[in-house]
Amino acid sequence: MFSSLFRLRVMSLVLVVVLIPALLFTGFLVRASQANHQHTTTAYRLQTVTYCSPDNIPQLMDIYTPLYIPGNRPMPVVEMVHGGGWTGGSKATIDTLEPIPEIATVMHGLLARGFIVTAVNYRLAPQYKFPANIEDVKCSIRYLRAHSAQYHLDPNRIGLMGSSAGGHLVSLAGLADPRAGWDVGEYTDKSSAVQAVIDMFGPEYIASGIGDHAIGSPAIFGSDPDELHLASPPHYIARAPATDPPFLILQGDHDRTVPPYHTLRFYNELLDAGQPAILQMVQNAGHEFEPYPTGTAIIPSPDQLSGMMVQFFVKYLMSGTPIT
Repeated sequence: MFSSLFRLRVMSLVLVVVLIPALLFTGFLVRASQANHQHTTTAYRLQTVTYCSPDNIPQLMDIYTPLYIPGNRPMPVVEMVHGGGWTGGSKATIDTLEPIPEIATVMHGLLARGFIVTAVNYRLAPQYKFPANIEDVKCSIRYLRAHSAQYHLDPNRIGLMGSSAGGHLVSLAGLADPRAGWDVGEYTDKSSAVQAVIDMFGPEYIASGIGDHAIGSPAIFGSDPDELHLASPPHYIARAPATDPPFLILQGDHDRTVPPYHTLRFYNELLDAGQPAILQMVQNAGHEFEPYPTGTAIIPSPDQLSGMMVQFFVKYLMSGTPIT
């Protein structure tokens, strides 16, 4: 799909990008290795609720609450947003080992540490074009704040995590404030801001049309060039330093669906604006971290990636300390 020039660019960025985040995450990787993060289940209570009903169409959220709650303090919450090219996917895939085993492992790792974990459905294209999907994600965050006492969650410690199309949506939700016009419908007296974001191989430059055919597709985003620009998360990066939530960005260096150099560009734009961000380029990995070539070990390993993600949320939602 991509030219030899693209492959050369990817090779050069890997040499630069993999080393720096690896140093930044040395402590995370060591702790992940020591803890031996395997996919183990944690006792939880599951509730399925309607979080918003745009156009009288109920949108559902699964709420996973650990049965053991340390202390009596309100719990931080991480919301997971599924991928599927904005046209498919479901919240039901969160608690499975497929298609991306790291997500289920992270979910149980968070529950074990006293987090609430949620997973949401949202309106899908082509029946519902952009910005219906981001309006739903924003509404889900406002719902959590409106019901924080009911679910014993901390409204000031909300994180987002998404993969592929879900990575795009969580980046957009993390960066775009109410001026974007997507805080519509229910609970508009509540904020849709979040305090930490993990973007797993999400497409960020929607207007580019580069990568998977869904990126910039009129069936998903419409045909207005301005709308494509407004659907791109970098458009909303704050100019005031240290204003946006901390980002952890994970990207496969052989991804043919989302170009790795776009991920690097997004990361650099965050840094140039003085925003807190860390990029981990995953070696020998395609989209969804599929080994490339087949049979090759990805670096960091799936267990290390899972531990990294759990530690990121622990650091910025559990401890409340600023990113360093």
